[in-house]
Formats: sequence, C-alpha cells, structure tokens
Amino acid sequence: MNKLMVDVLGYKTYATHGTDWGCALAYNLYDLFPVNVRASHFVFLPFYPLNAAQLAAENITLSPLEQFEVERFETWAATGGAYFQEMATEPNTIGLALYDNPVGQLSWIGQKFISCEF
Repeated sequence: MNKLMVDVLGYKTYATHGTDWGCALAYNLYDLFPVNVRASHFVFLPFYPLNAAQLAAENITLSPLEQFEVERFETWAATGGAYFQEMATEPNTIGLALYDNPVGQLSWIGQKFISCEF
C-alpha cells in the first residue's frame, strides 16, 4: 500500500482510515511508514484488552467507566463474538444467506445495533 501511494501515485505524505479489520492495515501503515503516513483515523481497533484477572494481576485500578468497559467487553467476548467464528470458518453459510437479500442484511446488521445497548 505504501509503495502504491508513494511510488506509483506520487503522494509523499498521506493519511489512512480504517474500520473494523481494516484498522489493522491502517495501523500497520502508520506504524511502519511514519514519514509518509502523517495521520490515521481508526474506527475500530481489533485489539483485545486485558481481562479482569489480568488487570488484577498487574495491580491496575480502573475508573468506574473503565470498569464498565471491561465488563462490556467480557460480556461480548463470551456471548457476542460468535459471528467472527462463523465468518472465519464457514463464510458461505452467512454469505449465501445474505447475498442479494436486503431483508436478511437489514436483520443481520440491525441485530448488531440492537445488541450494542447504547
């Protein structure tokens, strides 16, 4: 990507933007090419935080908001991430069900918003 941006397209500096797993690419470009990548925007960083046991072992004290965030993540990790495994191991199962099916796509995406509990 950096070669494309700098050598092929001629940009000496540029910014990256990453969402979902695209954040890994944007983050790596920012990390590996700091002279060229002058800014990065990440919507979702796919890094797992320390769990409650690891935080306790490191003697890290959290604010109430941080504690809430850890609890939310642990709940998600236990019950909300199965679709990652589905898409990683059997992508056609959901892919064929959602292909050219707007109601199916709406249901799939809508459930993610409903689960967010904003």
